[in-house]
Amino acid sequence: MDKFDGGGSILKENFTKRVRELVDKRDKPFEKCLEWCAGLGEIGRDLLNKKLIKKLVLLDINKKALDEGDKRWGSKDIRYYQSDNLSNLNKYEKFDLVVGNPPSYCNVDPNHPSYPEWEGDLRPFDPDWKLRKEFYGDIAKSMTVDGVILINEVELYKDKVFIGELWDNRPRPPVGEFMDMIEGNGLRIKSCSFLRDIDGVDVYMMESKVCGSYL
Repeated sequence: MDKFDGGGSILKENFTKRVRELVDKRDKPFEKCLEWCAGLGEIGRDLLNKKLIKKLVLLDINKKALDEGDKRWGSKDIRYYQSDNLSNLNKYEKFDLVVGNPPSYCNVDPNHPSYPEWEGDLRPFDPDWKLRKEFYGDIAKSMTVDGVILINEVELYKDKVFIGELWDNRPRPPVGEFMDMIEGNGLRIKSCSFLRDIDGVDVYMMESKVCGSYL
């Protein structure tokens, strides 16, 4: 896998399929999309290339990944934020679509044979789901009233994730925690759909929307 790719190259087709369904229902493209934890920005770029969105904002903590994506596929319709979560996002930005492929594991077992390969790499790790708590705590204020959020998640219904051996030893299945984060912050769950199996690990998409009462 590309050193800047957190899985967007694999999952972009699933995001594009769902966004196309939403665009067909709306009968118009989305005006401005934020790709959270963007890395190279492959998910958002695919949406832009297929004219499902008009403008794209890519946000990631890793400036090298953003710069590499710009070098490969730069566009006048893309802007960039190097930011620790949403902290550097302009407060006047408003999005009608947010997509994201965040780190998927909260308590990785350091005894796993692959741990040394990933130690120090930001892509797999979201300790105690801190990244998600901050994201869902802040994102509603940057959404339009009809905004949609699409986030992929790994093994929502399992407290232990095995990749050969035990990889992520979670305190509980995360689906309930994620629902609380969403519904406790001016958002509501729209759906939670199975996307695909990747090397024996189940991947889902959580879709949420802004509650009208929040605004």
